[in-house]
Amino acid sequence: MGRDLTSGQAQAANASHVSAALLIEMQFASGTIYVTTAARDVTWNSQTWLATRGGNVESIREAATNEATGLRFTLAGPIGAYLSAALSEHVQGKPVKVYVALFDANDNIIDGAVEEWGGLTDTMTVEEGGGDTSTIIVSAESRYAQFARPKISRHNDADQQAVYAGDLFYKYAPGMVERSLVWPNREWFKRNG
Repeated sequence: MGRDLTSGQAQAANASHVSAALLIEMQFASGTIYVTTAARDVTWNSQTWLATRGGNVESIREAATNEATGLRFTLAGPIGAYLSAALSEHVQGKPVKVYVALFDANDNIIDGAVEEWGGLTDTMTVEEGGGDTSTIIVSAESRYAQFARPKISRHNDADQQAVYAGDLFYKYAPGMVERSLVWPNREWFKRNG
């Protein structure tokens, strides 16, 4: 997949030595978590991205075919800030974005970060470590995976109201299920007969 890089980013990417890190944004009901694979905390886009200190991200894979790809990454070290989300929240289906940041010699991000991958969280599992360190393993799936799932809808009033609030099309459908209708009936013949 082609990425739109600024001239500064393209120049840094083609240099013999470049420093790069991933920035991961996970949105939950309790708030958004910002982490980075850099060795230190990073400030970008008016946010402080906390270093995972031992965490990693699997290689981001892109398929040439229309295939949904997943991503796994770990958050390690003192993870108290992420632990409450992992243990108490419903995390499935929450947005995740992964950005790539290139750094100059002064450890400043060159022309902002570039979004590399976007998807939805699937699971967050916690593995206990020694002392105050644990590991959270996050698996996420690309948004394309949603297209492969069947969309289930029923022909009933509840589903109709969810899509078209106030529409009464299916309101009387349950009463018609066992009803016997004869058409034309006697009244029609009397009037038109």
